[in-house]
Amino acid sequence: MIEDIRLHGQVTPMVEYFATIAGRAVGHQFFYEPSPDGRPGTIRFFAAGHEFLIGHEGLSYKGNGGSFCRYMFGVNLPLKDLVKKEVVNRLVLNGAILDPTGQSIRFTDQTDRRESYEEVFRSGNALCNYYFFVQLPDQSPLHKQQEWLLRLIGRTVKHSPHIAAQEDVQIVRSLYDALKEPRAVVYLFKLTHRGHAAYYQHYEQVYTSRMHNEESALHRLDEIAREHRIDLYQQTRMQIDVVYQYPDNKRLIDDYKDLLTEMLADPSAAQAILTKLNRLRTLSVRHAIPLEVFHTLDGIFLKDKTVERFEEPEHLAAARNILESLFLQTGETDGTVLKEELATLLRAKRQAIERRDFAFDALLLDVGKNCDEYASQSGDSRILERFSLIVTCFDRFDATYTYLNQMVFMDDDKTTETILKTIHANKKIFDDLAPKLFKELFIDSIVKDRYLTDFGRRKIFIVFQGLKEVDDHRLTLQEVTNQVRQVNTEALIYRQTHHQLKRYLKQFIKPAQPEELTHLRDQLSQELQRKGLIPAPIPEAVFHKIVRDLNREAIYFYEVLPTLVASPGGAEGRRDAYLTSSGVDRYDLEELEREYFQHHRLDETLLQTLQR
Repeated sequence: MIEDIRLHGQVTPMVEYFATIAGRAVGHQFFYEPSPDGRPGTIRFFAAGHEFLIGHEGLSYKGNGGSFCRYMFGVNLPLKDLVKKEVVNRLVLNGAILDPTGQSIRFTDQTDRRESYEEVFRSGNALCNYYFFVQLPDQSPLHKQQEWLLRLIGRTVKHSPHIAAQEDVQIVRSLYDALKEPRAVVYLFKLTHRGHAAYYQHYEQVYTSRMHNEESALHRLDEIAREHRIDLYQQTRMQIDVVYQYPDNKRLIDDYKDLLTEMLADPSAAQAILTKLNRLRTLSVRHAIPLEVFHTLDGIFLKDKTVERFEEPEHLAAARNILESLFLQTGETDGTVLKEELATLLRAKRQAIERRDFAFDALLLDVGKNCDEYASQSGDSRILERFSLIVTCFDRFDATYTYLNQMVFMDDDKTTETILKTIHANKKIFDDLAPKLFKELFIDSIVKDRYLTDFGRRKIFIVFQGLKEVDDHRLTLQEVTNQVRQVNTEALIYRQTHHQLKRYLKQFIKPAQPEELTHLRDQLSQELQRKGLIPAPIPEAVFHKIVRDLNREAIYFYEVLPTLVASPGGAEGRRDAYLTSSGVDRYDLEELEREYFQHHRLDETLLQTLQR
């Protein structure tokens, strides 16, 4: 019979611990004492050469065992774990050294270490981290004990759902069962951070209720961060973790990881895979998934990897020629960069983004390092100043690109006059470099995006035309802002009403007469406003668009899609033709296709072919 003893204490205002010791007849053993320094709140656990000290400043330990936690953004994630969806937790064993290739682990007897609490919650999970050691009857060398522990409990720990749920008793029992040694005693220590937990839980509520742009919700998050002194890095990684744990987002990010894995396995297919990665990134904007998630994944998967190409792309060759000739020469210059050259570099950056070409950023980084080294060694800063002009121009590009994409692809984006003022100022600078460069870099690419909705198209038209009228003094930036916000309101009403009306039509007879539709619109308006899901009554034009779109979606689901599945030859062309003629949102159409294939349990290979 396994017995367990649990102890709970608090060592700092933010950090508390839970100790669970389990084994047969564990109550007859003496295994803990107050810390030798005599300070209240600290405690030392020990057993036959193993020790774990919880102090006011941090931890110290020696002996066998190690630590584990649920993976979250910011935790060092080996590629081997990343490609296995069943691996959800990180396991670190004391005295383990990873060889340079990352393929094998070597154990040593040097297992003692100290960690500050800041290090615990920064390098591990921001909310909860586990440490453990095992008292064994076998007193073999520590490195042998560690090898034995890894072999027996490694899979259990990495796959365990109990760690995320913080179910300590279940964790201890699973470890004890995996050890298959009835005389073993398991010591488990859980460290939690109260401040981080409060921030995480509040942001989780904010995100799931879709209030993440409301000023009051953000103000409360800032209050929690200040109250508990949570730095920006920890705030960011907790927010990203909340976003990732949301089911729809998790599926999208996991698809992204699968594509990167496929790219590693077959570099020759990189160009086709990059197209799919771009699609997922576009969808991520709608889901408000931070781009840091994808940047991190790119860095893990594609570090030190080169995408196979037959020749350097034209945009990269042009950028390399300009950068090398401008910044790596030591002749006399006037410290300026030609407008045509800046325009060419901006076009190259735009193409690199569309192709997910990491070589462009690598080239820029290399040139920057060379410029900095030359300036340091020669004392001549002119080349570095010219490079700074390029970087400043790219910063303007990045800001404009981010603002416009958020504005167009996010229906709940809070566009402000300040944001439009920044876009307007940058537009003047870009168009001064080359006529209509702003339209070429941003507007044309957005309009061509296959996932652009009707509302997104209206917003980009409002911005583009509105900025022209601002230049002609026919409109103010505030008036343009109000027009964008009005479309956002209509888009929000559309999404909520579309979802509710779709459910209604599945349960009741479809209204046919105009007065029946009017009554239904009024009824839904009252219900959705009462629930706080929409800010205003449903406009008549928006409601008729929803009814029309639902009808066209039904035609596709019940009439068109079955014929595409039955006769896949030329299905892609027929699908695109219907999409163009019907005006159905491509994202909604793809969700319908996914629903159809899951409902009928069809081979998803055809679905991928259709959506390609």
